[in-house]
Amino acid sequence: MYPSCIYKHNCAFDRIVSCTFVLVKRKRELMTFPEHLLKLRLSRGFSQAEAAEKAGIALRTYQYYERGQREPVLSTLIALADFYDLSLDELACRERKRKTRN
Repeated sequence: MYPSCIYKHNCAFDRIVSCTFVLVKRKRELMTFPEHLLKLRLSRGFSQAEAAEKAGIALRTYQYYERGQREPVLSTLIALADFYDLSLDELACRERKRKTRN
């Protein structure tokens, strides 16, 4: 039996590197980075092999990212963002909250 994740979504610690959640703006649903990566790939109609090749990374590595078994380094995040024609913030579904000056 695996310890339960603190985020309560039943991930196994030996199978997932992190439980990073992103907020998808359109549907207001929480999803992990691997889920978002999968959704991006499927919405554009690519196979894992095609996406990996076009992003310039190994197929197995791309599969690990989609399964949540590894997290990409910055250079790979940039390559994925370029491939999907997104900014890094959009790739991570991150919206920056600006601080107001007093």
